[in-house]
Amino acid sequence: METAVVTGGSGSFGKFLVEKLSRQYEVVNIDKSTGFDVTNEADIETIVQKYPRIKVLVNGAAYIKYNPIEKVSAEEWDAVFGVNVKGTFLMSKHLLPRLKESRGVIVNISSVTGRLPMVNALAYCASKASVDMITRVLSREFRPHGITVFGISPAMMIDTENSQKKLGSLSRLKHLSVEDLLEKEKETYPIAHAEAVAGLIAYVLSDENTYKDLNGQTIDMGGY
Repeated sequence: METAVVTGGSGSFGKFLVEKLSRQYEVVNIDKSTGFDVTNEADIETIVQKYPRIKVLVNGAAYIKYNPIEKVSAEEWDAVFGVNVKGTFLMSKHLLPRLKESRGVIVNISSVTGRLPMVNALAYCASKASVDMITRVLSREFRPHGITVFGISPAMMIDTENSQKKLGSLSRLKHLSVEDLLEKEKETYPIAHAEAVAGLIAYVLSDENTYKDLNGQTIDMGGY
């Protein structure tokens, strides 16, 4: 069985994705809960050496913190970009030899906030815009090796524990209840469901022709 490496697989969304991908692949979850750091090159190399048949890389690890710009420290900015951007870069770089051998596929989990500005989330929005560009650049750079790179850009997945925490933080910042916040924002920001997003990824990865046709694309997912 070929291997799918998923970063952030212990999170609320990641658990859905790991469960669905495990029907097709041996899934290896990389995140802090399993003792790995996506910004640590030595940690990543242990995965490369341990698993020779890597077919899929899902860059799903993410970090977000809500603050107005005057309260965003340099350390906070670096932490967000470290996981979301540096982690995506390092995982793609170090797994490249395995993906060349398997003519594999990289799925970058982005966010609609990469193109829809969200107040009090500057670092996160900027980091996800960077992930979208990584997808486009690597799709061209890796194409001669038979590697496909595409992205999924979900809206806030309201059925996850993390999203409930995010909504709570935003509601406090805006002095609104969670219900009132969703009602106020729904015309601007779409919503999604984690299980549906995970199902779409698993479906696309089940057919080589389907995912190859998506090379360089980032798929928006979320309804108003």
